[in-house]
Amino acid sequence: MKQSLRELMLQKRLALSPVQRATYSRSLIHQVIALPQVQNASTIGLFHPIKNEPDLLEIVSLLPQKHFLLPVVHGTTMTFHTYFYHNQTFPLIQSDLHILEPKTAPLFQGPIDVLITPALALDQAGHRLGFGKGYFDQYIQTNRPRLIIGVIYPFQWVDTLPVDDHDENVDLVLIANEDSTHQ
Repeated sequence: MKQSLRELMLQKRLALSPVQRATYSRSLIHQVIALPQVQNASTIGLFHPIKNEPDLLEIVSLLPQKHFLLPVVHGTTMTFHTYFYHNQTFPLIQSDLHILEPKTAPLFQGPIDVLITPALALDQAGHRLGFGKGYFDQYIQTNRPRLIIGVIYPFQWVDTLPVDDHDENVDLVLIANEDSTHQ
């Protein structure tokens, strides 16, 4: 069931036009930066978008006083490395998974205040459906951020998802709106 749901959600996400994706991304950016937990955070973990995920990287320029991190995959595990800190942006290098990562940047050690994670689907209990590799789940199990925010498009919000023992929940779900001017 998980695999068929992954395929369906990915197909819907890939069908979004660039204008729809940009509108949804702006909506999510407005929602994220308005959160008191984000305003009070020192460290924020983001993701570099792939396969038509929301692009939230503009948050870095909107909150330049924050320390932003991006994930780097090492085999079967994931760590977070500095992407932006003290007005310095570290270069991104394409990984074997075709994801841009700050591989040459310093490894971040310590608790992440806010982790913003993509998903193929999220449900009302905070269960997250990803691509099935478990990178985010494994990271969260050993390095639980203070707040985990899942960001999705409206069609990715479902009533319930199938859950496995290793799956980690998000604490807060943000759903993109069609109209990003009325946040």
